[in-house]
Amino acid sequence: MAVSGFDSEVARYANEHVTFLKGSLVYLYSIFRVLPRFKPHRVRIFANERTRDEEIMFAAVGNSRQYGGGIRITPSAVVDDGALDVCIVHRTSRLQLLATLPRAYNGSHVKKPFVETARGAEFRFESDLPLEVYADGEYLTTTPVRFAISPQKLKIAVP
Repeated sequence: MAVSGFDSEVARYANEHVTFLKGSLVYLYSIFRVLPRFKPHRVRIFANERTRDEEIMFAAVGNSRQYGGGIRITPSAVVDDGALDVCIVHRTSRLQLLATLPRAYNGSHVKKPFVETARGAEFRFESDLPLEVYADGEYLTTTPVRFAISPQKLKIAVP
């Protein structure tokens, strides 16, 4: 799962500033520290042969249903279906974002009108100012970024 926007800012804050907590408390604390100063980001989204400009809170792209200790951010994702799933949280209030976060643990956040999910072979994000992209809580790159399924498969030998 790769993220940009609010989630990546939370991950950066957690990695750089929170050494006195462990486990899920690190991210919970970081959410409350980042949220008051967070502003939505304008991005160009290329998805399923469409391009659009949006203000988003964050975007998460992956091929599995969950990340971050059980958050079902893309609840319809199937790891071996050959497609990626995306969850885009469009501009909303900080209070709405905070109130919606607990619903992400069971996947019901996708029912909110400001949450969009989609499935596709490729997703690209661009922005005028570089936005950080994190994967599994670690810095990966900045926008522009392209996510796609590799045609090669990882072979694993199991005894």
